[in-house]
Amino acid sequence: MWSSIGITGAVLLTITLKLTCAQEIPSTATGETQATPVESRTWQLLRTLRDPEGPTPEAVGLQLRTLGTGVLDPLMAVLQERQVPAPEQEGGPLQVLSEAQTEAVLLALAGFERRVAMPYWTSRFGNSIDTDACEPALLALGGFGRAEDLKLIWTLALGKENEEYSKALRINFREATASILRRDPRGFARILHSWPKLSETLLDDVILAIGQSGDSRGLKTLSDVLMWSPQHARLIASQIPLIGPANKEGPNQAIAIALAPNLASEAKEDIQAVALALAVLESFEPVPELIRLLEDPRPGINDSAHFALVSLTGNELAGRKDLWENWYARELSWSRNDRAMTIRRLRSGTNADLHNTLREISKYRLHRHELAQSISPLLAHPSESVRLTTARVLADLGSRWVGNKLVLALSDHSEAVRAAAHAALMKITGLEMGEEPDSWLEIEFPGDFI
Repeated sequence: MWSSIGITGAVLLTITLKLTCAQEIPSTATGETQATPVESRTWQLLRTLRDPEGPTPEAVGLQLRTLGTGVLDPLMAVLQERQVPAPEQEGGPLQVLSEAQTEAVLLALAGFERRVAMPYWTSRFGNSIDTDACEPALLALGGFGRAEDLKLIWTLALGKENEEYSKALRINFREATASILRRDPRGFARILHSWPKLSETLLDDVILAIGQSGDSRGLKTLSDVLMWSPQHARLIASQIPLIGPANKEGPNQAIAIALAPNLASEAKEDIQAVALALAVLESFEPVPELIRLLEDPRPGINDSAHFALVSLTGNELAGRKDLWENWYARELSWSRNDRAMTIRRLRSGTNADLHNTLREISKYRLHRHELAQSISPLLAHPSESVRLTTARVLADLGSRWVGNKLVLALSDHSEAVRAAAHAALMKITGLEMGEEPDSWLEIEFPGDFI
């Protein structure tokens, strides 16, 4: 939602060494001096957001960007002083900065490169990071900062720990960190580099910021952090449903294996958080342990384990341990004794043989992502009926790892195959997108499941 710009080492050193020094900076937001045309227009646009029938924050943010670099200082001033003056020609009282107005300001800042916006930030906040200014300074920096600014954000927050590290400051710290991670994924590597230097309080908030970023590339960072700080397992697990699975099998597997031992924790909350995390990680190694938890007498654990099993396997058995044990035994037996031969039959045989093989595969759910990828080449088979059955079996298996091939099938010359591929995509993703391939271009599906 936000963007970025450059800062010299000297400026950064000045900022970090003078966190407690206050400097009076003339404010353009007080209305005590004559406003420039850009300032007046800035305030006018922001004040339209108080009108219930006015424009959206997105629309106002875009309009503010068109005012050019002259808008940067009034935007910083509005964040710093938490108020929006009235344009001189209109008059009226100051407005306390609202949530919608704040969103519009940050959207506007996102339109400027870091090298352009940073001097304005430094001029307004660099030497005035007192208790009142720290929160808006973090918020503003999150608006345009990039990975290299994470250290500065953490330095600002470290200077306000203990009694000054308020709830509002923590929220702004997390939002600024998450915003930079969304904009610049290099920040995940920066976190790993700086992790040992962060305090316990900031560690918690950085984990929460990774979850808030919604970027599955943060899984590897969380996995590495878990190795160094196993005491954070519950908090890390709680963020994984917000991030979702990675588009590479390795990170999903690594963090699932690292979290699984916590299913034996004595704390119910640990078990539930980990089970819900495992539900989205597409790794089948923890399945036996999740089945064991189905008979745990503590309230909520059965439900969490059952939810994880259904999510992982796509199998909607009731939450009884005996049912899942029997299912798992059958799956293991087929996987060990018949799976390889069944997959080989996909490469030859008559159309009738292929239909029978596809139907057999559709009965199994353990390792369903590999099974889906094994049959997905049949979406290009010469026989329409084979392509149609393949699309329907892929819908049953419910693996997002064949999403790209199903999108290609939306161009099939058969209307029935196109409809089946579209139905499979909607079932797999939970999204109601159009029937044309272009409707799915913005959805990032993973590659091969190895």
